[in-house]
Amino acid sequence: MTQPAASPTLDTLFRRSLARQPDRLALVDPINKLRVTGTAPKRLTYAQADRVISSLAAHFIESGLPANSVIAVQLPNTIEFALTVLAAYRAGLVVAVLPLLWRQAELTMALNRTAARAIVTSSKVDGIVYADLAMNAAAEAFSIRHVCGFGTDLPEGMASLDNAILRESATARAVIQDGRKAALISFDLTSDGFRPVPRAHLAQRRKESGARLVDAHVMEEQLAARRERSERGEERRRRRVSRDGDVERREGLRREQEHRIVVCPDVGACDGDRLGVGARGQEQ
Repeated sequence: MTQPAASPTLDTLFRRSLARQPDRLALVDPINKLRVTGTAPKRLTYAQADRVISSLAAHFIESGLPANSVIAVQLPNTIEFALTVLAAYRAGLVVAVLPLLWRQAELTMALNRTAARAIVTSSKVDGIVYADLAMNAAAEAFSIRHVCGFGTDLPEGMASLDNAILRESATARAVIQDGRKAALISFDLTSDGFRPVPRAHLAQRRKESGARLVDAHVMEEQLAARRERSERGEERRRRRVSRDGDVERREGLRREQEHRIVVCPDVGACDGDRLGVGARGQEQ
């Protein structure tokens, strides 16, 4: 039996763009990054981003995170988020994305429900010390074995990913590149709290205004598909409007015909055939 071809992962798509245009701009930080995180905005080409991704992936592997384990990520919309996610995929990990609005109670619940083995955060975001939140939540999550973060003034026991990037380790492992596999975990709110929802690479459609990862070929396909859906929707709308207009015109003609039949200028002439009202009235 012929096996279906594996769908590409996000890391596969990134590597394709890297091979075609290594010196082209790949990731751009939002202009307000300095105010939000205390670190200056960055711009990375595909080649520069690839080196950082490989270093972070090596750090995750060397930290003892087994393949297919869950790594929780609570980061703002900066290039560190994109780099961390791609590094996790390159290391064969599944990413659980944690909203920045969550505090210790929500973090602890999410870590326990996903059985996350590691958590990645930033030292501070908008003046809030997220590093402490992550450390406190990790202390209440039995599965957590590794806590790491970006930025300065990290608490004791939290590994610095900025230092891991500078080491540029070459450690790697073979990973099955199949876009149909679970790659990301989001959360639905239920009566029992947060419910983890695993999603495949193909289900991810993150188009945010801050850090951007762009694959021109993929974007062209998505735009073409979007235009086709829009055109089909517009055609259906025109047909519906036309159909509704025909119904309305037919209803108007019917009401007008009823009006002509029922209303008679000569009441006496309406005793007979109403269709002959005008003729009888003229004869009288």
